[in-house]
Amino acid sequence: MTILQTPTFFTTPDPTTNRIALAVFAIMVAAIVLAYVAGGNRAGGGRSRGLKRTARRMGLNRAQVSMLTEMVRTLRVRQPMRLLQEPDFLTAAVRRMVRRIDGSSGDLAERENRKAVVFQIKQQVSQAQSGARSLTSTRQLQTGRQVRISTDGNTWLDSTVTSNTKSTFGIKVPHDSHGRDVLLDRGTTVYVSFALSSDGRLYRLKTKIAGMTRSRGGSTLLLSHTDRLEQSQTRRFPRREFDRPALFWPIEVVTVGTGRKAKKQAIVNKYRRNLGQVEEISAGGCSIRSSTPLPTGSLLKIEFETEDRDRLAVFGKVRSVDRAPGRFGIMHVMFTRVTRTNLNRIQSFVYGVDSDPDYRR
Repeated sequence: MTILQTPTFFTTPDPTTNRIALAVFAIMVAAIVLAYVAGGNRAGGGRSRGLKRTARRMGLNRAQVSMLTEMVRTLRVRQPMRLLQEPDFLTAAVRRMVRRIDGSSGDLAERENRKAVVFQIKQQVSQAQSGARSLTSTRQLQTGRQVRISTDGNTWLDSTVTSNTKSTFGIKVPHDSHGRDVLLDRGTTVYVSFALSSDGRLYRLKTKIAGMTRSRGGSTLLLSHTDRLEQSQTRRFPRREFDRPALFWPIEVVTVGTGRKAKKQAIVNKYRRNLGQVEEISAGGCSIRSSTPLPTGSLLKIEFETEDRDRLAVFGKVRSVDRAPGRFGIMHVMFTRVTRTNLNRIQSFVYGVDSDPDYRR
């Protein structure tokens, strides 16, 4: 009788053969990993070189380019070119980098210097980008834009763009110094000014009141569109509403000594203390509302507190004074001397570094 046997398809594994197979497999895996890493490094290196070239074309110096590449590594930015192309993306990166520097160890002066370079990157990139943007019509105004309106070009009232249609754009009815609505008749000629926070451009235009609407949310002035926008100047530094009290003193230049030993010296007149309100602030200056504004050209010392109660002292010069409702005037001050630490504190406020509730110094 023939005995049927099941054929054997698998042989007993040979240890030597297994070792060879595992070695070949390991070599193949290693080769794939090395090729991937090398390709990533080449791509990363290409992106880094492209970022540096673009940054230099935008006017960044060697220290700023070095800090920019450090930001890419530290923050693990996957698309580095966005830092030079998207203002909001760069602002967010600046906030994160400054926080990292604040939380790092090391000498305080060195940390302040590093933060200053980060802020310089933001300023230089913003200035380079400003040449590519421009408003040509009020039809481009976005709702929420802060504006100022005047009937004579001297007294200005604050308002906000609330709508923008094909024929008109609307702004909130402004209030006078007593909080009352300032209602303007149809056909009244008005002046409107505003700034683009993204690039610091200041615009001014002349138009007419086209009507007014009322709703539960408040009254709105309708203004006729115009394509005649005058760019009055460009702010070098972005600014932000501050709205905090301040003290300021005039600085008097006196001559000390006689003859060849005579020299001029700036002295703060501590007996002439004045009270004001810092309305806006930037790295380059601020605007102060006061009932006792100093004349144009005056030198002054200013003291104010930040939101976390730190007292800052700066020195400046009054560039101009605007009349305001009531007995007030608004001094536009250019800073002439600010310590590195205080300047970084101001810029941290302007760029919203301190706005994160989880951020603590």
